[in-house]
Amino acid sequence: MFYTLAISLYRISIGQAQIVITVAFMLANVFVTALWHAVNRRKWALRNLLTDCHKVMFMMNKKCKNNNMFMNLCIILSIMIPSVLAAMCAIFLHKAPVNYQQYYSFFLSYDSYSSYTVLLWNINTQITFLCMFSFPSCISIVCCVAYYKSCKVFKGFSDVVADIHQGVLNRYKVSKWMNMHRLLYELAHATEKALSPISLLLFSSQCLFMYITLANYIIFQIKDRYSTIIWHTLSSSLLSPASVIGVIVCASEISEEIRFIRTNLQLLYNTWVNESDADNKILLLMRTMIATKFPEMTAGNIMDLKLGLIFFHFGS
Repeated sequence: MFYTLAISLYRISIGQAQIVITVAFMLANVFVTALWHAVNRRKWALRNLLTDCHKVMFMMNKKCKNNNMFMNLCIILSIMIPSVLAAMCAIFLHKAPVNYQQYYSFFLSYDSYSSYTVLLWNINTQITFLCMFSFPSCISIVCCVAYYKSCKVFKGFSDVVADIHQGVLNRYKVSKWMNMHRLLYELAHATEKALSPISLLLFSSQCLFMYITLANYIIFQIKDRYSTIIWHTLSSSLLSPASVIGVIVCASEISEEIRFIRTNLQLLYNTWVNESDADNKILLLMRTMIATKFPEMTAGNIMDLKLGLIFFHFGS
């Protein structure tokens, strides 16, 4: 990151860089560094969150679906795609703009285009693409898994409430619901506290990288059609939107399940309140659960993670 900041400031000072793009590039790298620190500080909170999800699912006699194979596949793709595209970028870097060549060669001069030069370019592009694309993508996968696990817990409770018509509603059962509802409330707060700052930094970095890619494509590709710009554009065009969309979709499902829980409880309450022998204790517990306001899943308490954010994100 310090190398990037130093080179960016140097390029701006001698007038060989677009100020807006360079500042965006610097900020994006700062956000990625902050993202690493945020994940490192919350690693135990994330671990406890996943453990709590399994505990609550066990209490509800629900089984957690094993998605390890799919998660590992996503992580492999998040690493392999930038790695392959970085290699292609290094191969065609001799045809790239001079600024690109100097950046990936640490401003060392070479008399000829040799295998040593390509090797150095490949190492630098691999490191750059790893920091810019692979690392944020892997973090987004971790966020998606955490949101998904929490969502399954809420869905399990929603199914329990929806299936009550097949059984008898009594004080013991509703009291058990109340305890589960309390655990869900605590789980929602733990999820928001652990993932909200990470989501904000992830969105900020990925938005800036997509902006940089689009700006570079417009500046260079339309005039000169450099192959290097194409491979760099593909990395950002594939992984950055996928990371953002995945997190938003998984987080928005939690809000949907919370809405389903409240709806099912309200319908059950409306049916039970008309009964002549309705237990006031049951009605009180149900009203308490219905009135409980769960926290919204947000990105840094700034943006609500709902599906509409996808259209706003890419529209902006």
